[in-house]
Amino acid sequence: MTQNRVDLVNVFQAVTQTLAENQQVLNEKDEYNHDHGTNMVDTFQTITSSLQQKQGKSDSTALTSAAKKLSMNATSGSGKLYAQGLTQAAPKFKSKKVDSKGALDILQTLIGGGQSTSQGSQAG
Repeated sequence: MTQNRVDLVNVFQAVTQTLAENQQVLNEKDEYNHDHGTNMVDTFQTITSSLQQKQGKSDSTALTSAAKKLSMNATSGSGKLYAQGLTQAAPKFKSKKVDSKGALDILQTLIGGGQSTSQGSQAG
């Protein structure tokens, strides 16, 4: 059975581009300090840049590196949460490549604040 290998750089570049296109609207919706869109673009640019630097390495290594870089550079609370999510996602790919299901799981983990939604929504 062949897995659908996903290029993490392409996934995160697409997310970054979409966020950049909607940055102003996201900032306007942020009633507190009007910078959520800017913070999201910065966060995903940091992740994408780190993944690009680790191309050719294992997906686990690339995700771990992105988590470390984001953790050191994040100035927003959401950036720090995304760093934690990447840290949690990385070990899942130590012995395998990220496929389409894995990429979706990573994005859901990030959106869910570090909790993977693919494992169900049972309260613990």
